[in-house]
Formats: sequence, C-alpha cells, structure tokens
Amino acid sequence: MQCSQPNGILINGRCFWQNTITGGLNFSQAQYFCSVSGGNLPSLHSANEVRQLISLTSGAPLWIGLIQSSNSSNLTWSDGSSLDD
Repeated sequence: MQCSQPNGILINGRCFWQNTITGGLNFSQAQYFCSVSGGNLPSLHSANEVRQLISLTSGAPLWIGLIQSSNSSNLTWSDGSSLDD
C-alpha cells in the first residue's frame, strides 16, 4: 500500500500527510482543507502513530481531529473512528 498524497507516509496502514501553509490555519480551516483534499485531520490510535506523527512534523504545531460536541462532554474523532480507551 502507498499513500496517494505526495510526501505522505504510511503508519499502521494509514496515510499521513503534512501540508505547511504560510500563516497557518485555525481548526475549522484545517478540517475543511483536509476534506477537500480527500482526507481528514488525523485520528491517533497508538503511541507509535503519535511518535511518528511528531517525527513527521519535526515537533511543529499540528491539528488533530479530536472534537467535543457542543452539547456533550464526549470526545470523538472527526473521521468517525472510535476513540480508543
């Protein structure tokens, strides 16, 4: 399996891709940019994914897809995947 995005890296069978945009994006803008590019903000399901994502970004700030609904204290991933315990 390969990533369809240029400069993407494969971690646990999932493609992670970094795009640096001058000036940065807020959460909603980042989420929109990912969706129109055919993806989602990252959901992280293992310590290995966290380590490799930090390595990919060289420790730079990044958005992840963990969201809290406005009427609940429940957290969910924006890609619909389950939140690991």
